[in-house]
Amino acid sequence: MDIQCRFCGEPWDHDTLHDVEDMSYDQAGKAFAKYGCNAMMYPPKAEPCTHKPCVDDAELQAIHALIESSPYPEEWIGASDLLDMMRYMSKKPTPLRDRIEKERNKL
Repeated sequence: MDIQCRFCGEPWDHDTLHDVEDMSYDQAGKAFAKYGCNAMMYPPKAEPCTHKPCVDDAELQAIHALIESSPYPEEWIGASDLLDMMRYMSKKPTPLRDRIEKERNKL
């Protein structure tokens, strides 16, 4: 399972957090949340990633939201899946959406 850099969207295997030089898993997770890809470099860099984004702005926003919403790296997995689900749900008819649309059409 991949986690993605909040700055460029680059995917990293979640288990890589266990292998960051001179850091525990928790420390590596905090560094990744703060610096993105640069936390995974050898040696780690204490400055934000400056790579060009490899995903669109919507996916970067989803990645950022996941990282901001939880201090636990295992909960940062699946930004693209979350985005796909949000896109699907925004198009899928629902009883409430249908009712709102009918009310709009009456006006």
